[in-house]
Amino acid sequence: MPLLLSGCVDMMDANRDVLVYGLGLDAGAGGELVVTLHFLSPSGAAGGGTPVGSMGTGGSPSVTPLTLSGSGQTFTQAVERLRFRVPGRIYMGDVRAIFFGEGLTRQGLKDVMDALLREPFTINSAYVLFTRGDASRFLATGPNGTSAVLAALSIFDGDSAGTVLLHPMTLWQLFNAVWTDYWVDWGPWVTASPQEAQVIGHVILRDGRWQAALPIGEEATLLRSIRPGGPAQMTLPLAQGLASFRFTPLTTKARLKGSRVEVTVEGRASLVEWKGGPEPPVSELQRLLNEAVKERMDAFLRRMYRDERIDVLNVAEKMRIQSPGGRLPADFLQRLEDLSFRVTTRITISDTARSR
Repeated sequence: MPLLLSGCVDMMDANRDVLVYGLGLDAGAGGELVVTLHFLSPSGAAGGGTPVGSMGTGGSPSVTPLTLSGSGQTFTQAVERLRFRVPGRIYMGDVRAIFFGEGLTRQGLKDVMDALLREPFTINSAYVLFTRGDASRFLATGPNGTSAVLAALSIFDGDSAGTVLLHPMTLWQLFNAVWTDYWVDWGPWVTASPQEAQVIGHVILRDGRWQAALPIGEEATLLRSIRPGGPAQMTLPLAQGLASFRFTPLTTKARLKGSRVEVTVEGRASLVEWKGGPEPPVSELQRLLNEAVKERMDAFLRRMYRDERIDVLNVAEKMRIQSPGGRLPADFLQRLEDLSFRVTTRITISDTARSR
């Protein structure tokens, strides 16, 4: 009976845990990897090392977010070295966001992704963001005196008007993008200052390596339309006036037929503001909006494939499936450049709840 009722012998008090909820990864000197932990230390101590960039929240020292950086040849080695500099067990089960620094992303993420997904406490559903400059610098910056991690995550809710152009990415989605040849995906590109953290665009990845970055603007909206991720505001010149719409893409389908890609975009929109002559009826607005989005999407895809050589529709995968033996044709890069596009839009204006 004493043995059965003695309780858990391996129990560790929660106050001795270092609760990591933000993780930063950067390229270090000599090929090393720099790992930055953004954590809560309930004991109120920072261990044997001095925390970098304490982010005071105005609360008790026992809940003050801290950042601490360490390096190693691998992710596991860097974390092991950090274990000796914190006052308790490093617990990553609450990681909510993982930040990849610009230098590391440009080098490629394949090596670090393998180690990261082997970490038993890492949550595959954690959000992935890409920082301008080093992730450690981002995490050590306290927008409005609060946690940069939480400030960055609040971006996913958009601003008060819900107009932030954001395509969320999770760690599992990034894993698929890294380990699938020629697969193109993208995630939010963020920056931070002492005043605020903000999304400044999207980083486009191919084979887990930085290929390009599109700043916030109309092109970022069209990019996000291909992989829907929430409402965004788009101002389009229409016949008889200038209209601003809140546009929510629902689905985008692409089908390869020979050298032509047939793209169908479905979604809904609401009119935010109309500038010009008399406001047309909803049916006319809907027709004008579909024509404008179709024209812009067609021009956007042509530029991505012919000028930027970015396979945003992942047509390479469709070519692979259609090729004998499931292999990409040897001339597939040329075939990508020679593609033509046929865009069909089915966007319904659900309301005209505009702000006046």
